[in-house]
Amino acid sequence: MVFRKSPGLIKFKNENEVIGMKSKVKGLVLASAIAAMTVSAVPAFAGTDWIPFSGKLPILQSWGKLSTDTNDNSSLAEAEISYVGSDYKMNLRVYDIDVSPAKQVSGTYTDADDGTTAKFNLDASSEGHKVELRGQTANWTIVQVEYSGKFRADS
Repeated sequence: MVFRKSPGLIKFKNENEVIGMKSKVKGLVLASAIAAMTVSAVPAFAGTDWIPFSGKLPILQSWGKLSTDTNDNSSLAEAEISYVGSDYKMNLRVYDIDVSPAKQVSGTYTDADDGTTAKFNLDASSEGHKVELRGQTANWTIVQVEYSGKFRADS
């Protein structure tokens, strides 16, 4: 079977060439469909980037502001503590700072020290709000204690 030349049309010499072209198109369509299904089946990463922090905790076990982030989906928040000065440990909490007065939206993680990863279940009321990680020395002290780490509200 021979097709005639027409402007803008593909010229095929025989029926096998037409069948071969149809097979290639079907293969491409099938591969595209499989790729689309595979990509949509992979779960999206819901976490936010880590926000580094460092400084000195206030004296007399007062709460200090360590870092802020936005709680996009009221998931699990995390703080990784890299360093707490000397032999001190620190307590950590997360607060919703988009309300006045600021509201505690997590439990208290106690006795965090070097290498600790503290995980917090955030109250659903903080979803879409800015949240703040706060810390204090685990023991009463009259010296400021150095600290460093990183925080993210959605992990």
